[in-house]
Amino acid sequence: TFCTNSSVVCCPDDKAEKLSKIHADILACPNFIRNLPRLTKTGSFVLIGWTRNRTNHFLCSGSILNEEVILTTASCLRDDPPQVVSHHHTPYLYRVGAALKHPAYNATSKINDIALIQLRDSLSWSTVLFPACLWTNTTHTPIVMKMLFLDQSDALKFFTVHPMYNSDCQRTHPYRMPSSQLCVRDPGQNTTCVSTTDQAVWLDPEGVPFLVGLTPHAAECVQWRYSVLTRISSHLEWIGENGF
Repeated sequence: TFCTNSSVVCCPDDKAEKLSKIHADILACPNFIRNLPRLTKTGSFVLIGWTRNRTNHFLCSGSILNEEVILTTASCLRDDPPQVVSHHHTPYLYRVGAALKHPAYNATSKINDIALIQLRDSLSWSTVLFPACLWTNTTHTPIVMKMLFLDQSDALKFFTVHPMYNSDCQRTHPYRMPSSQLCVRDPGQNTTCVSTTDQAVWLDPEGVPFLVGLTPHAAECVQWRYSVLTRISSHLEWIGENGF
């Protein structure tokens, strides 16, 4: 009966169907993080490295998906799989077991630029090490996001970006921009290019960070007044099928 003062929220069938295809651990992440004592907002940030002559070279970054899997870009992996992962807030190195690029990744346009890294050793959650929650809304993007990156001194930094209509970016973008990509801009800067794998995050009112997008470093990006990100919400099924 509708003779009540309580609120009724109707969920369209197509939206309910999409949610049913998302892995349960992805949907449960926000509550898990809210109940986890945290001393930082960047506990999911990791660096991805290659070992050369007994020296580790960290060339891009990623986000912790769960105890054994890292989420990053396919362009980060290149044609040479990484060997180690380093957590920014702890001194430990974690060995890489395997890496998987999205099968439809396009190295030119950066469409489907997403990948997973399987660790040989499991992570243990702490106040400074925990997984990233994934933004699951496919129709709405946060108006204000923080772009997370490492500066030249390896300090973790944020700057603010706002989403743009893909159609606006498409006017000057050299490649087709499907809805699985997200265009963002820092209105106070001429460019949003910073490092090899920037991460766009949104903090909810309780301080839970949600990963909205990942962007590779593109040489052409310095000529643009925007950055093109891989939209996480467009790849939730693939992440769920391969990352858990």
